[in-house]
Amino acid sequence: MDLPVGLPRPPDMICFSGDEFLSKDFTVETFISQCKSRGASLEQLRDDLDIYFRVLKNSLIDMINTDYSEYIQVSQSMVGLDVHIIQTTGHIQQVQDKIIKIKYKVGIHLDEIHRKLLRHQELMEKRKNLQYLMQISELVKNFDFGQRFCGEQLPGLEKASIDISTLQHLLSRVHPSIAGVYEGRVTELRESLSSQLGSAFLGSIHNNEKESIRKCLKLYTSLGLQREAEDLFCKQIVHGFMSELITPDTLQELGLEQLYTSILEFIPSRCANVLRLTSEKSSGYDPTLLKMGVGFDSPFVHGYNFLARAVWPAITQEFIQNISDTFLVSDVHTFHNNYSLTLRFIEQFEILCETKHNVNELHDHESYVEFLEKWDLRVYYQLCFKEIAGLLEQTLDAPFTSPPPEENIFKLQIFSTLWTCLSNCWADNIFLLPLSHRFWKLTLQLLSRTASWSHTLNQITDLTVDTLTLLVHDFDIVVDEIASFCVTTIKPKLTILPQFTESILDDAITLSQREFSEAVTYPINAIVLQLAQHCIQPLEQAHSIPRLYRKTNKEQPSRSSSYVSISVQPLYTFYKSFSSMLNSDRSLIIMTGVIEQSSARYIVIINEVLTSVKRTEDSLLRIKQRTGSLVSQQSITPSNVSPAMTDDNKIRLQLAIDIEEFLKALTELIAIDSIEECKALVQCATNTRLEIDNIVQSL
Repeated sequence: MDLPVGLPRPPDMICFSGDEFLSKDFTVETFISQCKSRGASLEQLRDDLDIYFRVLKNSLIDMINTDYSEYIQVSQSMVGLDVHIIQTTGHIQQVQDKIIKIKYKVGIHLDEIHRKLLRHQELMEKRKNLQYLMQISELVKNFDFGQRFCGEQLPGLEKASIDISTLQHLLSRVHPSIAGVYEGRVTELRESLSSQLGSAFLGSIHNNEKESIRKCLKLYTSLGLQREAEDLFCKQIVHGFMSELITPDTLQELGLEQLYTSILEFIPSRCANVLRLTSEKSSGYDPTLLKMGVGFDSPFVHGYNFLARAVWPAITQEFIQNISDTFLVSDVHTFHNNYSLTLRFIEQFEILCETKHNVNELHDHESYVEFLEKWDLRVYYQLCFKEIAGLLEQTLDAPFTSPPPEENIFKLQIFSTLWTCLSNCWADNIFLLPLSHRFWKLTLQLLSRTASWSHTLNQITDLTVDTLTLLVHDFDIVVDEIASFCVTTIKPKLTILPQFTESILDDAITLSQREFSEAVTYPINAIVLQLAQHCIQPLEQAHSIPRLYRKTNKEQPSRSSSYVSISVQPLYTFYKSFSSMLNSDRSLIIMTGVIEQSSARYIVIINEVLTSVKRTEDSLLRIKQRTGSLVSQQSITPSNVSPAMTDDNKIRLQLAIDIEEFLKALTELIAIDSIEECKALVQCATNTRLEIDNIVQSL
């Protein structure tokens, strides 16, 4: 236990309480400043510290005296304690020795009891083995096959099976070293019984004796020979029929579909009795009634699956041995047809299995796995991949040709081929459900390949506006059609798969749409650039307007220059040719982009001309001022024009008229009110007319 730590309380007369010395952040400077703040001088602080020092000294002396007194008392109380400890240790050692002796004696008796129990157990085991051996010997000694079996009569077989089951049970209970003496004999009896039972079973099937078949199946079950019964049925009943039916000649004569139909017809005609007796549904077996004790003697016999373990192995064996060419991928369409017929046959076969448990056993059977593995889907997909992907790669050599117009929503061959390839991936005559993941991957590869190609369009320098516009149209169609194609074609084929995740499919499609949406940016920009260049080239003729009016005595302009109509003609042609092909948003983006670039350049040209006119005008004015006379006013203003309408004002007026006509022509195409460059042109025309008015008024 920790003792409380503290200092003795100082007298009340001093200037500090003593608690300051216990503070963790105690410093001399802080302590002195606190005492000074209480009004104590350094001399008083010294005297108070001396008083408190004496208090601490006296307290320490009292503490030492108290501790020494307690030490003396403890020392006196411990006199003779070592003697008592030695005496107690001796007593404890004596008790420990006695305990060891007792444990030794008890251990001897326990070992003796254990040996006697083991001996008793051995004797009981030998006695039990002797009793079992006596029973086994008695059963074997009295076993008369000729009399017991009565040929192939079921009563004798039932009695014999009971005896064999009893012998097997007894042999399983005796020691293995002893059981070996009789195992050979019991095996011989069991094989003989199995042979007789097999003959009775086949005879009952041929004679269509349902009750005898049920008894034989129960005998097989009691002997644990269910698989032997199924193997016998497979070899003697199924193989004979299948070996005659599944042949190259029959396949050529009937075709694969009719061959599968004949196989399915065999099941109800030749296997009906065993299937009714071994199927819960066919036999009317009700497990609920069995638990209630009702209908205990049900005709249903447990532990058999003749379709999965008897009929199907025979079918697989005959297919592999006799008509293995069916599995080969000699032709894509033939293989697809054969495999599709096979899948439908398997579905119908699974329906005959009736229960999910029987279907699972069929799927797990090695013959079923072997049969499906014979269909080389990998080679089939490789051929499909080569055909589909090769078609797209071949088209990339000439992507801008026109596709056949019949019911084709695309304008360029590359996108028409892409859509053909996508459709082929999921076409009913090509797509196979086990290859769904591969065809889905191929779909994404086709989209990605086309998107990658589209990102290289900027490397092609000879693309015309017409081709670029067709690209924009087809890009938009692809983006729109991918989503609907996924919903109407892809998802219905994939939703039946247990591992299908719709969100993953949607994310992949969205990513492909985004790639094509990004790719359409280049052809749009290229269209805008080319159209803008065609529009800007005539606008450059505005530079020649001063030459038309300066010193030519030409009349005041009243209509626009010819270059204005020429400059907007590319836009009119584009709008007329492609506005119905492109959606309204695309057309608006392209037209707006062209108008922005053309107007921006037109503003620069106008400003250059106006600046040149202004400089010329200022130069003439300076010359006039230096000479102090009129500077050939007649050369500036013709006789039939107002003196204010100088050549320079004619130039300004012509530019204003051209700008207004240019904007009017653009307005006939789209609304230009929100285009900043057009607003700047309007302002430029307005300012030009205002400048003319100002000059006129000044004169």
